[in-house]
Amino acid sequence: MPRLSNELKAVVVTEDILETGMSATQDKCMTVQHFSYNSRRKRDYTGAAYGLSDPVLLDFAIRVNSPAHSKPFYSHLADGHNFSLSFVFNAVFSPLKRIADYDDAMVVNGYVVSITENFRASAQASDDQQMSLYVKMLVRNITYLGKESNKTITFISNNTEL
Repeated sequence: MPRLSNELKAVVVTEDILETGMSATQDKCMTVQHFSYNSRRKRDYTGAAYGLSDPVLLDFAIRVNSPAHSKPFYSHLADGHNFSLSFVFNAVFSPLKRIADYDDAMVVNGYVVSITENFRASAQASDDQQMSLYVKMLVRNITYLGKESNKTITFISNNTEL
């Protein structure tokens, strides 16, 4: 299916699409407004990585379609357990409003460490409301989903306790 725009569009789904498959519906997808992370490894003079990687913090902002969509983020912030969410880039939806295809995707597993919300409403129109969540996650691992294979990079091993 041809793309209508060269602009990269991203959505986030609060589930691991590797486990659930492409069953996420369009109403569960939240638009990503901002997305950034840095991962660094120490390297010797030959370029070989050694030692532990630096902690990876993922910062992202999403437009929340309904207040119920923010609940999983607050739940994971409160309970302190790791969870997975999926970023899907240039998603294409089927007539049944399920993800049918995408250009790239990644599944991030980690811990929510902070949330900031921004709520705006218009005084004239009661239905003109928008809520954005700014989420910071400590990343355990990232799985990059490719068309032919997947690649997982681990930053916090299963043996490490927070």
